[in-house]
Amino acid sequence: LPDFPSPEGGGGSFGLLHSRKNRFYTQIGPWTAGLKPGTFYEFDPAKMEFTFRGPTSNTFAMSFHEDKDGVIWAALYPNAQLISFDPATGKLTDHGELNQESWNQYPRSGIARDKEGWVYVIIGYTKSQILAYNPADGSKRALLPESERATSKDDNDSVGKVFLGKDGEVYGKTITPSGWKHYRLAGGKATELSGPPAVEPA
Repeated sequence: LPDFPSPEGGGGSFGLLHSRKNRFYTQIGPWTAGLKPGTFYEFDPAKMEFTFRGPTSNTFAMSFHEDKDGVIWAALYPNAQLISFDPATGKLTDHGELNQESWNQYPRSGIARDKEGWVYVIIGYTKSQILAYNPADGSKRALLPESERATSKDDNDSVGKVFLGKDGEVYGKTITPSGWKHYRLAGGKATELSGPPAVEPA
């Protein structure tokens, strides 16, 4: 294997994606936000070389998603920042912060894009929230009202999850003051379901 190109700010990797076109993607950022830029990587195992390397602001990505068009999306700690990379054009885009809190946000439990093009990210810890973003016009929404947000523990299971189902729909679950709730996520809205969806993740 080739040596891993060291990122400028040091730090670590908290997520990895293997794409349908057999490329690996990760992002490494500094341990402390604001010190130095992070770095986004594409690795081609057929060529055994890194085929893209680009700078990112903020620290490290915690979740990845490949949409139907092959675009790679990543959500970063600690400010719910969203980035995307288009392998066809080699363009790395910073979409900014999706949400603001007085505490560090961990987007560690899922990210997915729906048929209409909206991207969904779930965050914790302290309080769980499902965030929606429309890259077509830059719209950003927090989908759970404050009354439905509950304190989550420091683990993935208690935060909840966002995922793309094999049926092409996006689903989410999160902890609320009255217990677990499940949603179908579409068009930048969350529709509550009666229970867990009988759909396997794509």
